[in-house]
Amino acid sequence: MKRFLLASLVLFFCGMTSHAQDSTKKVTRKHPYVNIIELGVLAGQNVTNSYYYPSLSSFYYPSYNTGTANRISFSGQLFNGFYLNPKTALGVTVGIDAYNSTIMMPISAGIKRALFQKKSGGTAVMGNFDIGYGTTWINNDINQNKTTGGIMVAPSVGYRIPLKSGSALLFNMGYHYQRFKITTDTSTDTYINKIEETRNYNRLSFRLGFEF
Repeated sequence: MKRFLLASLVLFFCGMTSHAQDSTKKVTRKHPYVNIIELGVLAGQNVTNSYYYPSLSSFYYPSYNTGTANRISFSGQLFNGFYLNPKTALGVTVGIDAYNSTIMMPISAGIKRALFQKKSGGTAVMGNFDIGYGTTWINNDINQNKTTGGIMVAPSVGYRIPLKSGSALLFNMGYHYQRFKITTDTSTDTYINKIEETRNYNRLSFRLGFEF
């Protein structure tokens, strides 16, 4: 949890530092750089599994039960890129996503495009797409568990409201897919050396952002 909070603070202050540095420059660029900070939640369901292995002297048989549980978790990300044209931006997104006891740090390539806009510089309906890899750099594995990252895909649509200062407020909603694997070392077990579990998290994302 300490690493998670530290990474969140670093992500936020890096974005604010970039804003402070850019605000002191008075160079007019044809295709300016853009920074976006977004905070929000990921909502979905987890499949829960419970196992029961009785002792050899027991009269009971092994049992296996499954169920579902609703989950809402924190998500934050920082996008740094540049505008190819007034409506399209390309860049790199670094995020932090919490999944119960697992914290992922996805790094992805992203594109943002104004889909509907009545006038240049006005409010716009935005389309966003990110694809990359979820790393486990800030995740703390417990006991004999080892977490390995995997692919991350995140399309979304949203609304961009420009401000007089040249910045903008963003409201985004989309789909977030994250794949990763947890390997449990059970070498002390008589019959099983290790257990590998692949998790595919499908989430709805809701984020509030600030562009500068």
